[in-house]
Amino acid sequence: MTDLASSQCPALDPGLLAAQYTDSRTSSTNLYTPWAPLSHRAKENSLNRMVAILEPLAKKQRAQVSRRQDSVSAEIGKRKTNTLGVPRKRALASSAKSTKPKVQLPPAPARPGRPLLSRKKLEGKSTHVSPREEVSVKPYSLDAPKSAPRSVNQATLDFYSWQEGHPGDLLNEQTVKSGHYDKASISQGETGSARPIIWSSVKHKSGLQVLSSLYVSSLDQRRLQTTVHSRSTFKPPPRVTLTDAKREAWLKDLADPRIPLRRLSRTIPHGIRGKALLDHCLAKKIPTWRAVWLAKCVGANEIRAFKRKGTSGAFALGGETKWIRDWTTHVEQFIESLMESCGSNDWKSQMTYGLQLAAHVYFDHLLDQDAFVEWITAGIQNSHEASLPMWLILVTMYCKHIPATRRLGYCLAIAMLEQLLQQTRTGFVEANKMVWHSTTSMIYDLMIKYPEFLVLPIQWHRYENALFRSLVTIRNSAQTSFEMVSSRNSRCRKDAIAYSNETFPYKKVISYLELASQRTINLQKLSDTFIRMTQDQQRLVATLIQWSTAKLRQNVSRVYLAVRILRQLARLGFALDDPITAILASTIELRQLDISKVYLLVSELVRSYHFSMGKYLQWLLAKGSLASSEGAKIQIELLNNIALTGLSETVLNLRAIVLAQMCRSLDIRAEVSAGEQLLKDQLANPSKSCGVSGALDSSIRSLCGSAKAEIALRMRKNVLWQARQAYAEDRVPPFQDFTQAALLLQNFQIVVSAIESLGDYSVLADILHIYVDRAEISTLPIVVDSINCRYDVLHALGAVKPLLATLLVRMAGYPERTLGERPLFSSLIMLAERTSNSKDTVIRLQQELALCEPISSLAACSPVSDQMVEALHYADTSFVEELELLFNSGTSMDRSLLAHIFSDLTQRIEDTQDTFGQPIASLIDLLTRLRSFEDEFFEDLILDWFEKIIPSQHVSNHVGIAIGLVSGGAVALKSIIAKTSVLLRSFAGHVQEFATDLLEVLLIGFSAWIPKSSMTARFEVERAKLTDSPRVIVPLIERVISWSQIDCESRSKARNIVENSSFPEFLQNLFADAANKGYSLDEIVLNLSTCEAAKISIDTALGLSSKDCGYAKELRTLFSNANEINIILSQIRLRLLTAAPDESPDVREHLVQALVDEATQARPEKRSTWSRLFAMLSPDVALDVHAISWKQIYQSLRKEVQLEAKQLHPEIISNLVAVIESTEKIIPTTSSGKVLDDIASVLMSLQNCYLVRASMDGSRSNNDSSRTTDCTESIALYEKTGYLETILELLSIHRRAIQHQLLPPAVFCQLIITLSFLLTASWARLSAHTAQFLFDVIALISDYLPSESRLYCGHVLRGQYQINDTRVDYLLGTSHGEHNPSLSILVPESSKTSGASKSATRHQTYQYRLKNWEMVQDATPVVGENDTSLSLTLFEARKRVEMIHA
Repeated sequence: MTDLASSQCPALDPGLLAAQYTDSRTSSTNLYTPWAPLSHRAKENSLNRMVAILEPLAKKQRAQVSRRQDSVSAEIGKRKTNTLGVPRKRALASSAKSTKPKVQLPPAPARPGRPLLSRKKLEGKSTHVSPREEVSVKPYSLDAPKSAPRSVNQATLDFYSWQEGHPGDLLNEQTVKSGHYDKASISQGETGSARPIIWSSVKHKSGLQVLSSLYVSSLDQRRLQTTVHSRSTFKPPPRVTLTDAKREAWLKDLADPRIPLRRLSRTIPHGIRGKALLDHCLAKKIPTWRAVWLAKCVGANEIRAFKRKGTSGAFALGGETKWIRDWTTHVEQFIESLMESCGSNDWKSQMTYGLQLAAHVYFDHLLDQDAFVEWITAGIQNSHEASLPMWLILVTMYCKHIPATRRLGYCLAIAMLEQLLQQTRTGFVEANKMVWHSTTSMIYDLMIKYPEFLVLPIQWHRYENALFRSLVTIRNSAQTSFEMVSSRNSRCRKDAIAYSNETFPYKKVISYLELASQRTINLQKLSDTFIRMTQDQQRLVATLIQWSTAKLRQNVSRVYLAVRILRQLARLGFALDDPITAILASTIELRQLDISKVYLLVSELVRSYHFSMGKYLQWLLAKGSLASSEGAKIQIELLNNIALTGLSETVLNLRAIVLAQMCRSLDIRAEVSAGEQLLKDQLANPSKSCGVSGALDSSIRSLCGSAKAEIALRMRKNVLWQARQAYAEDRVPPFQDFTQAALLLQNFQIVVSAIESLGDYSVLADILHIYVDRAEISTLPIVVDSINCRYDVLHALGAVKPLLATLLVRMAGYPERTLGERPLFSSLIMLAERTSNSKDTVIRLQQELALCEPISSLAACSPVSDQMVEALHYADTSFVEELELLFNSGTSMDRSLLAHIFSDLTQRIEDTQDTFGQPIASLIDLLTRLRSFEDEFFEDLILDWFEKIIPSQHVSNHVGIAIGLVSGGAVALKSIIAKTSVLLRSFAGHVQEFATDLLEVLLIGFSAWIPKSSMTARFEVERAKLTDSPRVIVPLIERVISWSQIDCESRSKARNIVENSSFPEFLQNLFADAANKGYSLDEIVLNLSTCEAAKISIDTALGLSSKDCGYAKELRTLFSNANEINIILSQIRLRLLTAAPDESPDVREHLVQALVDEATQARPEKRSTWSRLFAMLSPDVALDVHAISWKQIYQSLRKEVQLEAKQLHPEIISNLVAVIESTEKIIPTTSSGKVLDDIASVLMSLQNCYLVRASMDGSRSNNDSSRTTDCTESIALYEKTGYLETILELLSIHRRAIQHQLLPPAVFCQLIITLSFLLTASWARLSAHTAQFLFDVIALISDYLPSESRLYCGHVLRGQYQINDTRVDYLLGTSHGEHNPSLSILVPESSKTSGASKSATRHQTYQYRLKNWEMVQDATPVVGENDTSLSLTLFEARKRVEMIHA
């Protein structure tokens, strides 16, 4: 039955069979496992039932099968069958004819060894078989496996494919029993085994030795037969001259990798060298490895040509070096030419090929790597915006492979930092952010991998800020690495060592405050910065108060800025009561502060509830010292100068009790009533003055601070009430009460002047807000000019930006632009220009100003009419109106016409008596408009006119005219000052008087000349700009100081200027600007040194007493009072003290010694301040101070003094080092050479001590015990006192002498050798900090040494001292060059030994350097035994024997 089923079911569908079989099973069968394993009995029953089902179906299909069997029999045998052994197509055909339904079941398991085909693939196959279809059969061939071992000729070992007729395929008795094997053919002359021959020799006891000798002799024979004995037959491929066609054909063959190099090496075309060789490789697309082969062949021939010319070895080596330099230059030019061709066709692929070829040449050491890296660094430093990306690619390629030497790393770091600095300065970052990011990332990688590259003490200050901002932007974690590198540079630069860590943050706080007083700031960010910089809250608050209330500062704007910052700090949790109380309790600190400003600051904090008046009164009562001392008077007087509004009844009563007890009680109500009455009287007669009168101003200023604050608040309330009444809480409708509104606007100047006299600028800002928000457009110019005049205070209050924003909103609501709005837009432009981040606003306002010009469209491009000029004198209308029509008639003007109108206008200005009325204001406005026609020609006209009228006696008010012209914008203030300085050289009299008056206006103010008004706003702006560049008025200052000492017409005015309280602040600004910009003020110092009035004024600003006598006492007072706020003025005072021209040598010596004594005895916490005092000494005094300080240090450093005299205290030495640091920048550079020479001798003595102790420790000898003891004590003293670090600090201080190489190279070489010895000596026992400092100082010295000197130092350290240290190799570059491949060879030497007849063989090691240019593959066309460039006989090289088994 089984056979029947197997023979009769080829045409059945397997799916149908499975369905029938599944239906016949029991219901317990799991459908998802149809082929579950069954028992033997169950299998037999199932098979019988299947046969019964299949037999009827087989009979019906047998006839059809027989008809088709002939046509498809051949194909059936070739096609794959299904799991039942039935062809798939027949099974599918049979299933198609079946009428029984099919049941979809899970697929059957795949047959092992066959890939599993999805049912979709089976169903997708076609069931149609054409009888004519021919099936191509590929004959089967057996391939050898890829992993089979192969012989030299690529024949596979031990692999034989089956072939018919092989003896192994014959089945016979022998093959079946024993298998098939190849029988070895044994000749008749040989035995089958060597055992009978050698057994007799090895069977006894010495057989093992005999067998060993046999093997050794066999190995010796093999070594002798396989060793290379012949000399090297290598020769570089010869060069021959070929025609152009043959040369091109040869290059094309070289570009074809299928042509072997052996064939091409027969002849190389002559004339392919240098950059032409690289160009040919690029043009022919020669593979880079074959291009390098060509370069090596050409280079080897060129280098060998130098040896064939008969020159000596030195000349040949020099010629080879020169050729390699030239070849390096050709490679550089090749890359540069590719860069220049950027943008051409196929440029990217050409650039890629060129960079790859250059990289192969570089990494194969076929060029001068030092010169190539220097070319890259110079290129990136001088590259422009277009070529910078390519240079960055070059740096990226070679940065990791640059030899780690100080010289190359120094050049690379300087180039990258310079490029980064230029990018940040020119706005390159915004336009090319990716390039900037790449530059910063490369510098960051250098900082992480090679931080020594960025130790640049002399250049670090130039790149520090730009690098920090860039690194923090791209990497948050870069700050730690930056601080480490920055600390190393600061330590070597020695600029920050003299400043103690305790006071340094507060110096930065003051610098931030000075910056904040000039720019718009973010209080939140500034406060956070202060908190991060210091944790001492009390010291920070005290610094803010000292900076804002110092006597040196005349402007109260700093007080209001400090108040805003203190309020912000109070919001962040700072306690202000204790620091303020501590300052009020310190009499010494109060002497240096302006008490009125201290009262103002405390009053503002009391008004905003940030200072508790109740706690202050409790402290005052608990203190128990309300006696009549100076401090107690100030503390009690504070109670009369605070704002009382908002204080509780308890605090007011307690205040009254304290004041009554001290008999300082004032009737505040009476003073307030008197002040209000004075202001009412002034407001009742507004036409008499455009401001408060002088008597009213003095009366208001004499009131106490509490009364002033109350009057200011009442005025603010009154102004707000009047504004609300006048505008009826609505700005759009017209005025309801014109009289009241007119009164309000007419009294604007009186109200502002009164508030300014009261000194309450917070209230003034509120009043200006009221006017800006509610005044008419016609009144706004006056309001805006008032803001410009008081810009500094309003800016400190933070009121400028809100005021400007409100004004812009007001102007946006009035679209009309007429000539009447022109003054308003001019004032708004002036205000917006002074406000930071308002460039767009300025441009928009300038466009609005252009719309105010009433120029008709017909006169858009027409010249002004000459006839209208002639008609000016005959017209019935006014001159101003007619000239207005003239200006509106055209946009251009002839020079002669412009000069005619200018002459007419200036004549009318000279004739005008009221220089500050409306007529002259109109004339100045016309001059300003006339300037717009031709600016340069007008500038010459107006300066020539000034040159004419200043010496003239006909014009009475020169200063008034100058103020008016500057205020109107007709001329710049700097131009007038420059012209006055020129006139002072030739004229006296009126010019001298004008110069004195002009300087008085600039320093003191112009209140004595004209009141503040809209006309003077621009003059205030120009006057404020002089603070940024005070150098302009240096000639005027020099003359006025000299005039104050002689009898002349201007002496009284000059003395008033010098004695004014604003003069010291101006001097401080002037000298600070001179220190930053590097111009000399020796003439001013010489004049000030003889001016007692100037000295008294400066002493008053510094809080010094003029009763001090004697240099020592005066210097001690000056040193104790100097701080970070008045440091520059203290420097000026010290300079005046030491600049007396008539002093004798004894006085000079006494003064210098007093300076040094004060410096050595100063406290460490004051070192940061007094060390800066020496920066302003005269060069001769500084030289003497420097010499005395160095003498004391040198005596302490010398060995003899160390053992015989008492040592200086380390603090004294630190102070002396700080003095030397401060004076070294002043003295001539040549004077530093002596110090370096002395330091070199001290270091030599220290080195000798180390050598003596090391030799004694090694020999353990006591022959010279005294010398050993001395050396040990000297070394112990150096290690204990830290004198080595002192020497290193002195070397870093005198870096100018190192930079300019003022001493012979031998001295610097000796310094480097000694310092390197101390760095590497194991017995030196240097700390990590000292070792790193020593390493950086050696780097500083080596940066400016010639290459020959560095190599000499390396040779001495390696040869004489046997020092092989990677740090020294890095610093001196001595390890550079070892990248050249080299081998060590042993050369046998035969020498006769004494007492022996036999010769003993010794081997000596030699270094054999490989020749990079001759390491060429397939060099010669003939393959020889020893045809390599390196002679194999030097190393007893062996032949390669190929063993091929048949």
